[in-house]
Amino acid sequence: MEIATIISIIAVCLTAIAFLVTQGRRGGQMEADIKNIMSIISRIEKKQDEFERRFERQQDATDKKISVIDKKVDEADKNATKALESAKSAHHRIDEIKTAGKTAKEKNYE
Repeated sequence: MEIATIISIIAVCLTAIAFLVTQGRRGGQMEADIKNIMSIISRIEKKQDEFERRFERQQDATDKKISVIDKKVDEADKNATKALESAKSAHHRIDEIKTAGKTAKEKNYE
């Protein structure tokens, strides 16, 4: 074999070895990148779970507050209805007294 052929074969072999080593490093780097991405995704999922639990607790507290407010509004509505009925009744009595007073005055003038 000629030296040029041997050098060419050695060059091809070194190129192939360099290619395989580079691919191995890239594959290793890619694997490390994938693991890093998976770790980040896992942390994001944990934070999302924490956020959802916090949101649910806040929602429960808000629902309880709304329930209390609803009860107070219902009670205030009942009290307002009673007050309105009482005021109507008082107006009727006042009207009766006025009417009775006018009638008495008219009888006195006759």
